[in-house]
Amino acid sequence: MVYHSLRRRLRQQPLRWVLAILLSATLLLLFSPHAPGPMMHDSRGPPPHGHDHHHPDAWTEQTWRLSVPELKALVAGTEGYYVRDWSVGLGWNNLRYIIEASLLHAKLLNRVLVLPSFVYARSCEDICTQYGLFVDRSEVIGWDTWHGAPLNSLAWQIPIQLMLDLPHLREVYPVVLASEFFELHGLDPGLESLAGDWNRGEENTAFPSLHVIPNDEYDPSNVIRVDTLQGLPPVDKVETNVDELLRSALGDQPVLEWDIAVQTLQDKDWKVETDADIERLINSGGWVVTYTFLGAGGMDYTKTVVDPIRQVVPRNRIRGVVEDYTVTAEILLLEGETHLGRKPGGLRFTTDSARDDYARLVLYAFRPILPIRTLVKSLANRMSERCGGRMWMSAHMRRGDFAIVGWAMEKTLEGHFKRVQEHLDVGRGILEQIAMSGTNASGVALGSEASQLALPLEGDPIFLATDEHDPNGMAYLRNNSAVLIYDLLTIEDRRKIGWPLLFTDILALIEQSLATESYFFYGHALSSFAGGVLNMRAARGADPRTTWID
Repeated sequence: MVYHSLRRRLRQQPLRWVLAILLSATLLLLFSPHAPGPMMHDSRGPPPHGHDHHHPDAWTEQTWRLSVPELKALVAGTEGYYVRDWSVGLGWNNLRYIIEASLLHAKLLNRVLVLPSFVYARSCEDICTQYGLFVDRSEVIGWDTWHGAPLNSLAWQIPIQLMLDLPHLREVYPVVLASEFFELHGLDPGLESLAGDWNRGEENTAFPSLHVIPNDEYDPSNVIRVDTLQGLPPVDKVETNVDELLRSALGDQPVLEWDIAVQTLQDKDWKVETDADIERLINSGGWVVTYTFLGAGGMDYTKTVVDPIRQVVPRNRIRGVVEDYTVTAEILLLEGETHLGRKPGGLRFTTDSARDDYARLVLYAFRPILPIRTLVKSLANRMSERCGGRMWMSAHMRRGDFAIVGWAMEKTLEGHFKRVQEHLDVGRGILEQIAMSGTNASGVALGSEASQLALPLEGDPIFLATDEHDPNGMAYLRNNSAVLIYDLLTIEDRRKIGWPLLFTDILALIEQSLATESYFFYGHALSSFAGGVLNMRAARGADPRTTWID
């Protein structure tokens, strides 16, 4: 690990660094895959008789740990491993989106997904800077700016099993950590790159065979990447008039939206009365229907999977993951970054059932660890108490780097929070309409809890997830009915959860989960945080009208 001016600082403050070494040794012990840690029953067998493995105290860092025989059993029957050059320099939500897409690719190819063993927390309370181990991202990853804005180059390495419920994910599909992969192959776990890129092992003959998918081969501008070509209807003869009509409507866009394709065909008086009729006509022209999701705000920053859509593309431009990348090498590596500008899953689907299966994977396979889920339930109760037992609302207000690069919804903190308040005012009206109808947007009767709760009142406290840390700014928000995460956490919470609450990335995960529990949420379409909330709210069955992303 690259340490920030470590030797110089040791000479200047020896007593302080004696304390630092002691705390660092503790952190290293906690980070070790062989060591137990706070808050986190060993998954090598069923919980001991009489021990409640659902209780937070039953969760240890050993929960995710598998022995080598268990790892071998986990990967048995698969075709090898799927690995990535992980973008560990990104925030957790964007990295989670990449993991979701990678899990899809691994499933398509019957390969075990290899996850990074760690992520980088980008911010921490002062004690970490004073005493904890950290890296310089500009040296390790090579990042010192984001959209032209300078980055805080310090980052703290924390185990990925703090960010997601790894045992639950393994119940859905086999995944291993990179450190486990190397251990399974008799190699040094230290071979895992600090920058997240996959160790190609060019100088190590003990490395398993490797097939690399070049980054520019996966989805260049002339290719529409899909899951598989299997099941597409055969086309004996292309109807050129249909092809020419659709190409004219396509213009310079990569895909043609379903509604535009339908309208284009109907304008020519073809007898197309059903979707099946339309699809047969599209196929006759040498085109295919693909299935994907509409991004929040019509953009693909959030990778949400709650609004299914159809798009039409020329058949000669699609390439299937299954057809192109069923290879014999033990390791299949997708090189570089394939995240920005892509649809959820990093591809489109050739059947609606495959798309819907992926949505279920995203919504239900990924969840926070048990201690965080338990804590969030307590925090939600505290918010309810602050609002007199009435429904309570939440919002996300991203400032920080968004304000610097001009992505924040308003320039000033005051203007931004006023925008939040105005949207939540509308949210109260939406909740009132839903309560009067007695059903959610799908026509399902509301449960007894929702029907019995009183509606929010004007001036009620709202939970605000934000990265605003200026004392004056935080005071302004609190004076205007905002409740911040620090206002809800207690000393007892910090004792139960332990040192992870020092990291603002962990706090953000708690904020995100808490916003999921609210009765109305407002967020920003450019923020991956808001996209995570939207997916999580869909997973818990929240009425879609109670989530507003713009």
